[in-house]
Amino acid sequence: MEGFQVPVVQWPLPAVLAYFFIGVALWSLLGRLYPVLRFLCKYRCQRSLINRCGRGSWAVVTGASYGIGLGFAQALATRGFNLVLIARSEHTLKKLASQLEAYYQIYTRVIVFDFTNAGSDYEGFYESLTRQVGDLDVSFVVNNVGWGVDSFFEKLDLAAVTKMLELNIWPGLVLSRWALTCMEKRASRSVILNLSSAASLLPVPTAALYSATKKYIDFLSHSLSNEKCLHNVHIMSLRPGFVMTPMVESNKLTEEMLMISVEECAEAALEHVGTAPYTMGHWKHRLLRGLTLLLPEKVMAIVPLKRLRSVSRQLP
Repeated sequence: MEGFQVPVVQWPLPAVLAYFFIGVALWSLLGRLYPVLRFLCKYRCQRSLINRCGRGSWAVVTGASYGIGLGFAQALATRGFNLVLIARSEHTLKKLASQLEAYYQIYTRVIVFDFTNAGSDYEGFYESLTRQVGDLDVSFVVNNVGWGVDSFFEKLDLAAVTKMLELNIWPGLVLSRWALTCMEKRASRSVILNLSSAASLLPVPTAALYSATKKYIDFLSHSLSNEKCLHNVHIMSLRPGFVMTPMVESNKLTEEMLMISVEECAEAALEHVGTAPYTMGHWKHRLLRGLTLLLPEKVMAIVPLKRLRSVSRQLP
């Protein structure tokens, strides 16, 4: 063994750097391709959503009287789910329930609740929900209720701040906790779908508080998805861009590019159930996400600032 020396490969620095960057590029490409390959694999062999979750099971939809919640109620009814519809307008809910029952031959239950009290009446809502829905086989929960307003942060009054925190944080927290206690015992697949927003991915000026609350829901959903990975419960965060809802109309955002309808939003989201812990949903919003990755954050911030200032000048 005398005279043995470990061979040393003497590569020039440019070659070392080239191999390093090639390795980083291949690793990044693999990371991008893996979710796509996983999606194609699951999409190829997946059964219909109602078969996976169990025929005769129930879906709970909050904010079901209009907007994205209404879109999900109709999409789930189309797939054969019985529905628990939750919102604050009893008349609207009962009218919707009777229409869905007649058209899709399903069962419905109506729960009237004002989610602006979700935080202050946490225990009351939790107990009421358990009492009214405890006998049902709930396999799907859509935490849709939420609210936001376009404004500079310091211009928001205390009532608006409180309302946004109550509606965007507490309902998703309460419903996710309640649903998990019911779903962990089920043999079939169960789903919790929480409505986040594309605003959770990029700090949005003029919507700072809204972005922050939606980031909370997105992060909570992603964390719970990893926490429950060994159970038969799929938890997914939906991060849509602009959807034609009353909130979008009230903030004068109806002319935004890549706008989609509530029906398109719901259908696209349900197609991704079981494929990933989060999704942008519709292909237009996935395209929007790709565009945001190409542009610097400072550049992206200019658009909402100019829009809000333009709208402010038009107001009386």
